[in-house]
Amino acid sequence: AETNGIVYGPSMKAPDIAAGSPLAGLAQDGVAPVTLDGMDFIAATAVSGASSAHPLQVHAIIATGSALANVIELRNRLILLALIAISMVGALGYIAIERSLTRPLAAMTAAIGELARGNRDAPVPALARRDEIGDIARSLSVIRDMGVHAARVQTALDNTTSIVLIADTDGRVFY
Repeated sequence: AETNGIVYGPSMKAPDIAAGSPLAGLAQDGVAPVTLDGMDFIAATAVSGASSAHPLQVHAIIATGSALANVIELRNRLILLALIAISMVGALGYIAIERSLTRPLAAMTAAIGELARGNRDAPVPALARRDEIGDIARSLSVIRDMGVHAARVQTALDNTTSIVLIADTDGRVFY
């Protein structure tokens, strides 16, 4: 049975502790914080049955740090495991982002640079992807093809023997 936080067997009775004793809190709770000579302890008590030939009353006093050492060690291990798990998730996230975003965008940036330098045969990476990067790659491919077409037209105009003027809708000649 449990009475006021103290676990007693069928033949046990509540302990008798003098009111002025540092262990007086045990009479109510069975376990109590105790301060002796400025140090913190946890005290607990157990009483043998009243029908016992040798009735015993046992008090255990343990330094708070010692009593909580296993709890503190468990807490520290859980914190360490949580940090390891967070680090692993972060590393996996970094690898996923690196492979799915950073590398394709770097390759596309290099292709744009090649096109800007006039390399009309520069391959456009990631055309087969079915995400936003693939959409960008397909748009870049269209821009490349339009640039190649414009370059062919300009080459043809530059090499024609006829006089050709090209003007905008306001009549300004730009070629």
